[in-house]
This record gives sequence, C-alpha cells and structure tokens, in this order.
Amino acid sequence: MLCKLLAHNLCCFIQEEHELGDEPLFWAHKPKSEPRNEMIVRIV
Repeated sequence: MLCKLLAHNLCCFIQEEHELGDEPLFWAHKPKSEPRNEMIVRIV
C-alpha cells in the first residue's frame, strides 16, 4: 500500500510540474575547475 501511495504522489508531482511548465534540473553540468567542498569525517 505504501508503494502505491508513493507512486501516486510521484505521478501527481510530475503532472503538476508539466502543467506549470517547470523543467527540473537534476544534474547540473559544472565546470571541473570549481573546487569541491567535501567534508571528510574520520570514524574511529
């Protein structure tokens, strides 16, 4: 039942996105010269 609800909500989200004319940007192509901000955590 939970999967059915999740799938329905995802379909509604995609439909509204198309109706409003929004274009999602999931992966932006960034230049490789940008420094990467990563936090490295050491687990002891």
